[in-house]
Amino acid sequence: MAEVSAKIVKGSKYFDGNIIDPEFIKANEHLESHGPRHVPVSHALILDAFRSKCEQMNLMLFNEQGALSKCGERYMYVAEVMPETADATQNYHLAVGFRSFNDESSVFQMSCGAKILNVDCAGICQTSVIIPSRRKHTKTIHELLDSKIESGLETFKQDALVTEENLKLIKETPYSDELLGKLIVSLGRAKRIGNTNIMKILEEADMIKDDNTAWKILTACLNVTGKRIANPLQSMDTSKLMHDELMKAIKPEYVPLGEVLDEAA
Repeated sequence: MAEVSAKIVKGSKYFDGNIIDPEFIKANEHLESHGPRHVPVSHALILDAFRSKCEQMNLMLFNEQGALSKCGERYMYVAEVMPETADATQNYHLAVGFRSFNDESSVFQMSCGAKILNVDCAGICQTSVIIPSRRKHTKTIHELLDSKIESGLETFKQDALVTEENLKLIKETPYSDELLGKLIVSLGRAKRIGNTNIMKILEEADMIKDDNTAWKILTACLNVTGKRIANPLQSMDTSKLMHDELMKAIKPEYVPLGEVLDEAA
């Protein structure tokens, strides 16, 4: 696997990055149980299982990125997926990863989307969140881990074409202040950006002179939010909202890629 070229987070009060070495994770993760039914799972174990399943499914990973929370109870990982054919004009690579929580704050999740290549920050644009189980870490998590990862990767492969079609549409749509304004309003109403970030987004968009499509709206917003939202989990969730709201502004009938839940888990 290739050496990391960008980080989910360069270090903040929430997470340390970039962490992709299983041995380092084992030495720093926190595996204390939070109750009689709570079963913590090693982030390093999940990382090993995820990589192995990707290899089995012929998904070539590169530019791995990882971040471990300061308390050692949360871990997030994203890797780009090697395209079958290289396209220098594509400006993105598909990306897939997971989130592991040992503090009972959430369930095990997998994330899908794209790594936007022409931005200064990590540039992860999340387009869907796959939640393989409604339950948090209970005794079944170890038994079902492989199947949860496999089902998540299958969904990623199924959604990949839709993701690429959506990104292509963004790249083909002419830029307009109206589109930018609609996205800023949506992000503001969702309380994802404040007045300072609004001005920064406008400045960032004005600085992009070699692109006159909606793509520069996406990259401008990613550049600003990626740098200014310290928590990488919030940053990725904001990128999903950003992608979905921009798609709705371009294509009103657009339906976001939904969550996939495993009821039987």
